[in-house]
Amino acid sequence: MSSRDQIEALVRHIQQAAQDALSEYEKTGPAPSLDSVHPHSLDSAPNTIALKKIVRKLEGACDQLCSTLAPPAHTILNRAQDTYWACMRVAVENKIADVLAEHPDGLHVSDLSAIIRIEPGKLTSVLRNLAARHCFKEVAERVFSNNRLSVKLLSSDPLATYTDLLTRECQLAAYYMPESLVDPVDGPSKDPHQSPFVRSLQDKEFKGTFYDYLGNHVCGILNYGYGMIAMNAAIGTLSVLDAFPWQDFTTVCDVGSGIGAFSVSLLQQYPNMQVTLHDRPETIILAQEMWKREHGAIMEEGRITFAPGNFFEAVPTKDLDLYYLRNILHNWPDAESMLILKAVRGALGPNSRVLIHDYVMQPLNRVPGSEAKKTGLEIAPPPLLPSFGAGQIRLHEQDILMLNIYNARERTIDEVVELGREAGLKLEKVWDLAETSVLEFAAM
Repeated sequence: MSSRDQIEALVRHIQQAAQDALSEYEKTGPAPSLDSVHPHSLDSAPNTIALKKIVRKLEGACDQLCSTLAPPAHTILNRAQDTYWACMRVAVENKIADVLAEHPDGLHVSDLSAIIRIEPGKLTSVLRNLAARHCFKEVAERVFSNNRLSVKLLSSDPLATYTDLLTRECQLAAYYMPESLVDPVDGPSKDPHQSPFVRSLQDKEFKGTFYDYLGNHVCGILNYGYGMIAMNAAIGTLSVLDAFPWQDFTTVCDVGSGIGAFSVSLLQQYPNMQVTLHDRPETIILAQEMWKREHGAIMEEGRITFAPGNFFEAVPTKDLDLYYLRNILHNWPDAESMLILKAVRGALGPNSRVLIHDYVMQPLNRVPGSEAKKTGLEIAPPPLLPSFGAGQIRLHEQDILMLNIYNARERTIDEVVELGREAGLKLEKVWDLAETSVLEFAAM
């Protein structure tokens, strides 16, 4: 395929994906508008696999087209100079979206400055940086309002909590990543006590892992839990509620459950389900308080139980139908992940299943043959990168995030299968959820 043929093919992919996205939105309402502060009905739909598959092709093709046609120095400089995350942090910390929510027609930056106490000129620069990529809108000169993106930064939205984490601890860890990678001790280490995040706290003489850090801050555990609600909504993990046949099972152990964000949706959708939350004792205490406060009816029905413990040593609830691990193994290097899987294996009954719900890494090189049949994952059409490239950029960002925070990584299917085999588990099926995947295992 010539260079021109590739470019024209990318344009066709963009045109088709845009039309497909419009059709998907219009199944439940009009097309979305950047000017609207009201969510489209599809924005909060639990199952967005179809839309996510369309958007990943659209984003992958758009990025590849721009990277092809723009001069290389232009693209590299744009990416190296990107300060969007820092401006977003300013917006979240100062609750700018909350203030603008009281002024639907917009608020002049001088008035906003008087409320949040940031110098007007500097505040203008921050807001224009965000508005240039459609988060907030400059409705008149130096007059800003909320829009479709910025309302997700309202303090009442869990995504604002997760954005706070991503733009604080995670960016600080990223700053130390280059130094950590070449350090003769930390560089080769897979120890979560020697991650770039831990290195970022060296001046505070912190000893432990990221989870120890959270454990020292009750608000940190709660914010992390609510942040996971937002993250999993954004990446569409609730699609598993429709994609996997939960109705065929009655008992589930949510391993590494946190405060139980996923299990809330599971129990609401499947009224015959019984769920056990399993996490560290201090997290389970917070989970119990949250469930009593927000989901008392489910607790009174006896459909939720709590099992504090240490999943590196044992999973206390035995012989349930399903053991569900969502965003767990990617937080740990191989040695720790093996301990977790062996503990889960020790809890299984003869008919139990293990569901590992994570991102799945894919190579970026195109190999002729039936890759999709081998992995169960969709392969992008040429000339797109087979993994959709920037259309799956969050996968690669998560991979670096796991490195920086935990000294861990996202894994390929083959890597997870090998971990499972060593723990006494065999792969039964792969469930492709567009952004993430569920790998179903049984006891060997």
